[in-house]
Amino acid sequence: MHGRTATVPAADPAPNPTYGMAAQGGRLSRGQRIFNVLLGMITAALVLPFVVLYTRELATTVARAGDPVTLAKWIYWYLLNNVRALPAYFAGLVVVFALQWIRPVDRAQGAFSPAVRTDILYSVVMFAFYATVAPAYLGWLKALATDVVPSMEIVRADVLPPVAQIVVGYLAVDFLGWLHHLVRHKVPLFWAFHAVHHSQEELNPFSNERVHLLDWFVANLVKFLPAFFFTESMGIVLNYIVIHKFLDHLNHANVRTNLGPLRYVFVTPQSHRIHHAVEREYFDLNYGVSLSLWDHLFGTQCRDYEVYPATGIPDRSYPSETALGSGGVVRSFLRQQVYPFRKIRRYFD
Repeated sequence: MHGRTATVPAADPAPNPTYGMAAQGGRLSRGQRIFNVLLGMITAALVLPFVVLYTRELATTVARAGDPVTLAKWIYWYLLNNVRALPAYFAGLVVVFALQWIRPVDRAQGAFSPAVRTDILYSVVMFAFYATVAPAYLGWLKALATDVVPSMEIVRADVLPPVAQIVVGYLAVDFLGWLHHLVRHKVPLFWAFHAVHHSQEELNPFSNERVHLLDWFVANLVKFLPAFFFTESMGIVLNYIVIHKFLDHLNHANVRTNLGPLRYVFVTPQSHRIHHAVEREYFDLNYGVSLSLWDHLFGTQCRDYEVYPATGIPDRSYPSETALGSGGVVRSFLRQQVYPFRKIRRYFD
């Protein structure tokens, strides 16, 4: 079967359990406001100390360099030492683009439209972020877990065979990935930032990097902080990141496939497209990030494996790059970074 491609609804969908006030940009109730403020304060208490320390270290490094040439050399060598896996990364992207060309969902979708170019810009920004800030943040979470509960070990992963360590660790971190994804949809404060990722109406292999930086901090706080209570936790986390990255590019691509029987184990381009759907009937479904096991287990898996809905968010105030035209990629990127704060302000108006 070729599957069915849905169209964009003519009007904004009605409020629903997943998006509710978050999607519509409406005012939260008093209880919701108190809950979101408290959750925001807890998150800030865990993340802001890292931001302050990292900023100080960065300022010290810049001061030690003394001149722009020396600083540029340091940045060059630092990035070079953190991108040795790039050949394999680009080889994976070539495979995904080939699949997208052979079997697309939307043949009319441009290869380098403003929407795709915006995602490429996001990818460049996130690549620099992954090479510099992300390793330090993971180290911060590791130290935080060690300091808070120094003797806690949920799983003695180091006594397992190497293959078993990878399997057990991957399952644990992937479940936490499913959980943080659910949380970022259900909590309006977090959804305001995660909505940037869901705004893409032309899914492509770079769409997985369309992420607001604060959304990245929240997601990895929920996903990786509990994982660091495992022995050999850093190895587990790094293995997960490497395996997950290729699947993430594939699942965000304009590829018409549900992977056949593999769909009962893995997230697929078809199932993740449903998660990105703009149509109300597909909300609250398919939260899996790599494995579909958790959605099948907790009843959030869409059982229609042939439909390919239109994607995006039901918020007409969103600063879409397609509305700004070909010259507005950088401008729309900057406006999209501001969008969550304006959305949060509407919650409290």
